[in-house]
Amino acid sequence: MACREVHVKPGGKLNDLCQVAISMIGKDMSDKIIYFIAGIPDICTMIRKIYRYYKYEESFLELEIDHVSNLKACIVNIEQQIKELGGKVVFATIATSSFREWNFHRYSIYKTDVLKFYEDYDEMQDRLHSVLREINQFITELNSKNNMVTPFLHTYVHKKKGGEIKYMFSKLVDVVHPTMDLSISWFKHMEKVVSENEKNLVVMDI
Repeated sequence: MACREVHVKPGGKLNDLCQVAISMIGKDMSDKIIYFIAGIPDICTMIRKIYRYYKYEESFLELEIDHVSNLKACIVNIEQQIKELGGKVVFATIATSSFREWNFHRYSIYKTDVLKFYEDYDEMQDRLHSVLREINQFITELNSKNNMVTPFLHTYVHKKKGGEIKYMFSKLVDVVHPTMDLSISWFKHMEKVVSENEKNLVVMDI
């Protein structure tokens, strides 16, 4: 990608990625734009444990937690940290995933012997979509306030049809990670956004 540094941290949470950015770039981020492409690990919980007689792995949503407020606070905190170091920050919107299909996929390939929350998957899925709608709107408004173009990655998986949103999990190879075609589409979209923001940065500096 046409940018100075790229770092991938599988399952990385936003705070972790922020510290990675600071350690890679240093304390002077003047004239730099830092992009964060993350979010699902900050919302969903993944448990992996090996017990004496069985193994357990499951991704779920803790329904009693205010994920919207927590993630908004995290995003604002990271924005402030980057700004204090002289940089600009851009958050990509967050694409969805499927609890039911991911967990049953992992069960089918013997990564877990039990699924404890399967009866709650529908409620968790509805809540996740609600959280993502609010967070993606917040991200869009925050980037706009900072005169930055938003990478709308979620729109490649979420489509409005007849006033309703259709979630195209088929574009996710395991209903979490992107297929090769989606990866290429995201790559092209990110390159375009990076180019537009670099141009905007030059204009603002003038």
